[in-house]
Parts: sequence; C-alpha cells; structure tokens
Amino acid sequence: RPGLSAADGLVLESVLITAESVITYRRRQNTGLNAVLELLISDPDNPRSITYQADRLRQDVAHVPGPDGGVLTALVAVERRLAGLRPADLARIGPDGTRVRLRRTLTGLGQDLTRFADVLEGTRFAPGVPPRPLGPVAAIGGG
Repeated sequence: RPGLSAADGLVLESVLITAESVITYRRRQNTGLNAVLELLISDPDNPRSITYQADRLRQDVAHVPGPDGGVLTALVAVERRLAGLRPADLARIGPDGTRVRLRRTLTGLGQDLTRFADVLEGTRFAPGVPPRPLGPVAAIGGG
C-alpha cells in the first residue's frame, strides 16, 4: 500500500480480515489508512462500520418498550464522538511517531460503547437468576 510501512500494511490487512471487509476495501478507489478508517469507522453505508452500527442501535432502541433509563444519553455520547471524525486527522502521525488521535478516539469509543452496553443491559434486560443445585451432591468413591 502506498505511503505505508510494511508493518502498517500488515496491520491494516489484519484489521480488514478481522472486520471481514477486505473485498469491500479492495473495490474502492482510495487505499491506505484513511480509506480503512473511513470504511470501518465512519461509512454510513457499510454494515461493519461503527457509524452504521450506532445508527442501527438508535433505530432498534427506539422500538424497545419501556423507560429510556439513560440508554439514549449513552448512545448520544457514542454519536458525538463519531460526529465530524476525519480519517485524515486520525491517521496523522504525531511528534512521538504514533497516531495519538487514533488511539485516543478508539479508546474513547470503546469506553463509550461499553458504557452504552452497561446501561442497556441494566435497563432493558432482566437480571439473570443465580444457578441452583439440582439436588444433594454426593461424593463419588465413598471415602
């Protein structure tokens, strides 16, 4: 891939394989990290992008009966983080030789999505029943 080190190329290929997006990526005109970030983070038409999935979550949550319980607020945090993301900014290498913005954005998205999942679980799903033994437990071998 033009403009990428061999290691970056291998990482991108691995990410695309993991996201099952290699074929979609190869069909596009643009290549490189910006194109991968666009495809997997901000493409509203790619079912594997975070933006697409956040939109689907909003639609699905809207159809679930019951009180909001903070679910939409937690989802808005995800949507705010996604709003206005520019792959070129995320791909930029900082003075320390790393992609600080990309790391911060993905870490923040992970935290926001975890918070959303926790709120969703706590407000929309019944708590699990603790396991109970089926009967008395007998020692095998009688010693």
